Amino acid sequence: MPSPKLGGSRSTRIPSFFVVAAFISGGTYAVILNFANIYLATRANLDVSQSNLIVSGFIVCAFIGALATGGWSRFLPTNVLLAVSYLIASVSIAAFTLLAENAFLGMVALLANGFAISATYPLTYTELSRHLGSLSQGTGRSFGVLFSGQTIGASVLGLVSGYVSQLMGLGVSFGMIAGLTFAGCLTSLVWTRTLRAKVL
Repeated sequence: MPSPKLGGSRSTRIPSFFVVAAFISGGTYAVILNFANIYLATRANLDVSQSNLIVSGFIVCAFIGALATGGWSRFLPTNVLLAVSYLIASVSIAAFTLLAENAFLGMVALLANGFAISATYPLTYTELSRHLGSLSQGTGRSFGVLFSGQTIGASVLGLVSGYVSQLMGLGVSFGMIAGLTFAGCLTSLVWTRTLRAKVL
């Protein structure tokens, strides 16, 4: 079931929603990749090799999550899937933050987050393609802007999380990421509502 399509000609201007989504996805992935092993090692009393192995599992789940999105779009519109993915990412990173003292529960939460946050990448690009239209000459440039948003998000949130963790601890940094992904869910719902209002 595809997302609702807008009638008439398509604008090549990227709505801010897509840039915000790319920023959140890229930043969340970077923060987890850089700091999750340290958080697990300190909270669950794991050694470096054990915590790194769990983070490797996060990367594998991220790979699987990105591949799985193609099948999901047969059942739900991509804009709805994007909101659901951000919601799962937010809940799972919050659970990881609170339950990391238990290595097993922390691992499950982290793997679920890897699956969900990686799904937001192809879903964002797919939704942008639907918005622009398949024949839009600005698609390549728009994808470049989206990729830049992901890169900037990874750099900025990685840097900010490093400073925050030094001042208040890694738990606060992960809590911040949980809040951002929830904001991603809310902005996705607003985008979906905007699309429906334009179709009606």
